[in-house]
Amino acid sequence: AKVEKRILDIQEWLETSDLNKIEWKNTKIGIITAGVVHTYVRDVFPNASILKLGMINPIPKKLIKDFASKVDQLIIIEELDPVLEEQVKALGINVQGKDIFSPCYELLPDRIKELSAKAGLIKAEKVPKSNYRKLLDSLPTRSPVFCPGCPHRSSFYVMNKLKVPVAG
Repeated sequence: AKVEKRILDIQEWLETSDLNKIEWKNTKIGIITAGVVHTYVRDVFPNASILKLGMINPIPKKLIKDFASKVDQLIIIEELDPVLEEQVKALGINVQGKDIFSPCYELLPDRIKELSAKAGLIKAEKVPKSNYRKLLDSLPTRSPVFCPGCPHRSSFYVMNKLKVPVAG
C-alpha cells in the first residue's frame, strides 16, 4: 500500500512538475517524447508543439490529456518498445507512434526524418542527409570494457584468467 501511495503521489506531483516541458508552436502536430529523442524531435519538427516528459512512469495523465486535446494529430516518438505510447492509448487517446517509428534501431535524427517523410509528416525533399554514418565509421574502434569501480569487473577478470567462456 505504501508503494502504491508513493506512485500516486509522484503522479500527482508530475502534473505540475518542471520536469515536464511544453513547447507550444503549431498545433497541427503535437509530439510527446522523452529523453535524448526530444532533441532530435526538435530538429526534425521545428514548428510542432512538443510535450517533453521528464519521467515516463508514472505518466502525468491530466497533462497529457490536456496537451492531446489542444493538437490536431498526436504522435509519440520514443525509442524501442512503445512504453509511453501504450500508457497514452490506455487513457483512450488516439495516438500514432510505433506504426510510424519502428521499435527496431536507434532513433537518430536521420532515421526520424526518413520515417517522418515516409509517413507524410514532413516533406521528403526537406530531408537532408548527414555525415553521421561516415563519421561513425571513421572513429577508432573501442573494445567493450567495464568501468573502473564496476563490481563485475573483477568477476570477469577471474573468469578470463580461468579461460571460462562467457556469453550473453
